[in-house]
Amino acid sequence: MAGASVLKGGTDDEKAAELQRLESEGGEGPVQSVIAMLDDGSVRVRGEAFASLVANKHDIAGMIAGSLGSPSRNVRGFAILVLANRGETGMVPRIAELAGDGSAMVRSCVMGALGHLGAVGEKDVLFAGVADPDAEVQKSALHSLAQLGVGMTAGEAAAIRPADYEAEMLAGRITRLG
Repeated sequence: MAGASVLKGGTDDEKAAELQRLESEGGEGPVQSVIAMLDDGSVRVRGEAFASLVANKHDIAGMIAGSLGSPSRNVRGFAILVLANRGETGMVPRIAELAGDGSAMVRSCVMGALGHLGAVGEKDVLFAGVADPDAEVQKSALHSLAQLGVGMTAGEAAAIRPADYEAEMLAGRITRLG
């Protein structure tokens, strides 16, 4: 099997080998093929696609950002994480736009990416994440606020409703920073 057909119908081993080969490609077709594999049924294949996009030395940030509108939550979430791991600080506004996504997994990726990229200017988005009903989104937002050294007042902390014990502990840590 060759190229695209391997990615569509090959074994996990064949797909992984093809994704490793595509790591050095910068053209739109190969990069879009790798991005599509972020939604593969196999965790291993999704991981290989992620690694391939992070390690790619070409200027592919625009192509990755184009996938932020994908109907697949896996593609949206992993694309956010790829951009963050590549250090694409210019994509912070595009990433922040997904803070209200219908998928908690995507919202959690947004919160983590903003912290990883040092996006202090998006602290309002992170504070909104603290109020999210999903515990993982809350924890990602709180962790990013701590990472950025952004605290909150005791009043702000009292207004949030931590979804679980870990979120409550992180909120206490952030309050001490404020």
